[in-house]
Amino acid sequence: MNRTVVAKDYEGNIIFFTTEGGFFTLFNFGRFLRDEGKEYDIHTAMNSDGGYETQMCVRTPNFTCTTYGQFETYGPNRNVSIKNARIPIPGVIGVFPRE
Repeated sequence: MNRTVVAKDYEGNIIFFTTEGGFFTLFNFGRFLRDEGKEYDIHTAMNSDGGYETQMCVRTPNFTCTTYGQFETYGPNRNVSIKNARIPIPGVIGVFPRE
């Protein structure tokens, strides 16, 4: 299922990850951070949600990206995804630049 992870690196930077696709079980995401995510120098990471609720919207003067969770499975070969689903979420984490 899709995953949203909030992490902190060793320099104190906060990093948000949102996966696209159904590959990232919690175990697989942990393995990804350990093996492939070394460039991020992660100190601590917290999985915050998964499935359709996994959404991220980034808007800066130079970059915009919006992604919605699209995959929900109950194990191998049990894909119950609803294509193009948009599910309202009750909680939001907002990150804004300091002024």
